[in-house]
Amino acid sequence: MFLFVGGLLLGSLITLGVMQARQYCGADASSSVATKTESPFTVTLYRFELNQDKLDRFEDWVQFEHAHHAETVTTLEREKMYFEAIFRDREHQPNVIYWLAVQGQGGGHANDSPLPIDKQYEQFMQETLKKGSRTTLSTEYSLVPPFVVQTIQHH
Repeated sequence: MFLFVGGLLLGSLITLGVMQARQYCGADASSSVATKTESPFTVTLYRFELNQDKLDRFEDWVQFEHAHHAETVTTLEREKMYFEAIFRDREHQPNVIYWLAVQGQGGGHANDSPLPIDKQYEQFMQETLKKGSRTTLSTEYSLVPPFVVQTIQHH
């Protein structure tokens, strides 16, 4: 009896989850295939290798970003960048970073910015990132609640 009730609950939760996922994607709950909706932003994950002889310089970059956080955040509006984060596995791959970006359509880029903070940012990129090492990872899916999508659309 316990297994039957547990299976029934699990099946109900899976059905609700599938219905919610289809609703987020814009598909009718009775549809057998979810359709992708147009998003006001893209979610991208990049992988870069750091120049082995510039790991200390990368640390300078990280410290610079922390020291100039408020000033750096103000540049995001021009880029239509809603979220940006850099990740690093210092133990297993200290010379590799992963760069997560959530950006709206039509935003500017740091390399065409007139702002001094972006010039410094570009200098750090040129010095520390290994040329030709950028890889853009494929986005298989992203889960974004409707209130976030609506907020970005409204913005």
